[in-house]
Amino acid sequence: MGYSNNYNSKLNTSSAKPSITLDESFTGNYVVITEKVVYSTYEYDRKEIDSIPRGTEVSVTGNSSNGFYRFDYTKGDGSIVDGYLLYKNKDNIVPKEEYDEAWEKTGIVEPHCTKDGYIQYFNYLSELNKKEILAATGHVPGEMIVTKEPTIFSVGIQTVSCEKCEQVLEVEYISPLVPPLMWVMLLVVVIIFIISGIVFIRSKNKQ
Repeated sequence: MGYSNNYNSKLNTSSAKPSITLDESFTGNYVVITEKVVYSTYEYDRKEIDSIPRGTEVSVTGNSSNGFYRFDYTKGDGSIVDGYLLYKNKDNIVPKEEYDEAWEKTGIVEPHCTKDGYIQYFNYLSELNKKEILAATGHVPGEMIVTKEPTIFSVGIQTVSCEKCEQVLEVEYISPLVPPLMWVMLLVVVIIFIISGIVFIRSKNKQ
């Protein structure tokens, strides 16, 4: 009978699961580099409650002895609960500092006067791309230049263009060499002269 009790005691001891502890002094910012499952707890009865995409930053507030990070997880309804990410034996979550250093510049499109440019980056850990926008530079006005000289009868044109893209920014018109009012006055004088001549000739003919 004593043998049976010892056997059962050993059997229960061998089948008992080891206890799991949570170190709440462990904190830090981490980034998920592959899609990760979010668990409800670090205990044995854990369940999957969601997943978070790669490139997501999480603020870790605890580290369990069986390899889970605890973090504040925001559910779809806006409520915040404890979420748990498995990191032990997984190469899928790294410190934020390490993640930030993994960005490499892969290309650049220079900004123009009215169009933004950007710098293209690639993260070799998460294999994600991102762009840093470079704001449009705006026009740089040049000097006023005469593009069409005025004549006796027609107006001239002078313009200001952008020094970078050559777009015309300002247009001004130059008056003709003889002002229109002067032409009107001259025309009136000519008409008066003609009328006077006609009157004079008729008066001569009557004599």
